Amino acid sequence: MIQLTTPISVGILDSNAYTHVKITKMTWDDEVKRIDLVARAGRVVNSAFVPGIETTATYKQHQIANYTMGPGPEHPEDPPTVVTDYDDLIEESLTSGADEPVYEEVAIALYQWILDKEFYSGTLV
Repeated sequence: MIQLTTPISVGILDSNAYTHVKITKMTWDDEVKRIDLVARAGRVVNSAFVPGIETTATYKQHQIANYTMGPGPEHPEDPPTVVTDYDDLIEESLTSGADEPVYEEVAIALYQWILDKEFYSGTLV
């Protein structure tokens, strides 16, 4: 889970600010090398995560995949850039000698990916 640096407020919809983000849904497709996940903002109450109301501020869908970006219009002669988010995340998530990623390690890597991409600002808790 991520504890947010700055709580998310949804104004008149809910007077409380949300202090945490948790991945609430994840699907994994190793064939096409893609992870789809949903991150929800909410609060921690009595050590349990309570998701906030579903708005664009509190509910975000992300896709982690390998893809190729073409050269920018300023430098069309540049070669395409291959982004290996999926492969990098899986490689980080394998324990030594394991053939399959371990869920806890994948979860940590997923949260770190969310922070690295600056979708939210905070710390892992």
